[in-house]
Amino acid sequence: MVENRNPLKKRNRDDTTTTEARRLAKLYVSLGWSLLPIRFRSKQPAEPSWKPRQTTRAAITEVETWIESGHGLGVILGDVSDCWVCRDFDDADAYHRWAAQYPDAAATMATAQTGRGFHVFVLADHAVKTIKWDDGELRSTGAYVLVAPSLHPDGGRYSWIIEPADHPPVRLADVGLDCEWLPSVDDTETTESTHDMFVVSGISVVSVTNEQHEFVMNAIAETVPAGVGHRNDGVFRFARKLLGVLGGQPSDTIAKQYAMLWYDHAKHTIGTLDPEVTVADMLHALRSVRKPDDGQSLVESAMHAARNMQRPWWVVDYDDNLPCTNLARLIVGLSRLSDGNVFYLSCRDAAKHAGFSNHKQSSRVLNHWASSGIIEIVQRGKQGPPGSKATRYRLIVDPYSPPANEGAI
Repeated sequence: MVENRNPLKKRNRDDTTTTEARRLAKLYVSLGWSLLPIRFRSKQPAEPSWKPRQTTRAAITEVETWIESGHGLGVILGDVSDCWVCRDFDDADAYHRWAAQYPDAAATMATAQTGRGFHVFVLADHAVKTIKWDDGELRSTGAYVLVAPSLHPDGGRYSWIIEPADHPPVRLADVGLDCEWLPSVDDTETTESTHDMFVVSGISVVSVTNEQHEFVMNAIAETVPAGVGHRNDGVFRFARKLLGVLGGQPSDTIAKQYAMLWYDHAKHTIGTLDPEVTVADMLHALRSVRKPDDGQSLVESAMHAARNMQRPWWVVDYDDNLPCTNLARLIVGLSRLSDGNVFYLSCRDAAKHAGFSNHKQSSRVLNHWASSGIIEIVQRGKQGPPGSKATRYRLIVDPYSPPANEGAI
């Protein structure tokens, strides 16, 4: 019997979240996952014993009663869930190191953001044991994880960056998730294996041009976290961008100067008061990067992931190969790869990847969708030549569940 210690009162229930929970629950059941009710704002099961769930899956009707009672959802991994397992990255840097080496997999695999890091879901060929490392663990038979839209005990909700079933499942043995991704003590950027991935790692940058400095300042603005809990992710993303702009490892003097500039922009949101902590983490991140960010990788990854997506509801009546249809898919892809559904997109990048003849056309379409309530302009970019700061957007609708009486925009 499910305990009902902390049910949501009906008058306080978010109907939108409840609808989303039902949709996701049906998806989870269709994947063969064994679900578990989770107490409100807790990681603990809402049942006296969850052992029966390790061998018998709950029906969707039973799961819906948990949702109505205000419970969160967990998935029991391993045998009972058709050998789905979860790579739990407690260290965000470790996740980014893995994603840099397996970029195609990272752009398509079921991935959720947690308070400290990431959950990546993958199929095992057979039953495997739960394995623990310093950067997290591979959770399998006998373990469970919380899934969206469950509430985290510290606030916020679990959310998907890439939902399950958006792409065919990937096999564990193919993507390097069955090992640790923290660097060893003697791991350096001058080893032969690393040199293959980062060919400029041996270049020492001791000066910065004015043009490079402008790009770095844009990179700072793009990677400042929106709130507490995302500092490590912001530090690592900035480190990748800094290496991409400079074309090599900056001297300690340059690295510390930019680390302090990043901290000055981020200190009001990251919750870490000591700047030396951020400086130390930035220097570590710069040494750990395997693949620099050239400024286009996120858009390119999103476009690659979006090609096989179904058309979002506001372009569903349009031809599949129109620029506006490509742009709608790109927006969905970017929102899923970005922190809090907030992403940067320049009109020039939008035109280039969606297929518009010029950036003015893509600008008009983006502004139209903003005025129609599909996307929100969080911060307007700086107009100017290529390389100017892009506009920051947020996708504010469910791309596959249109509001009542809505069709193509």
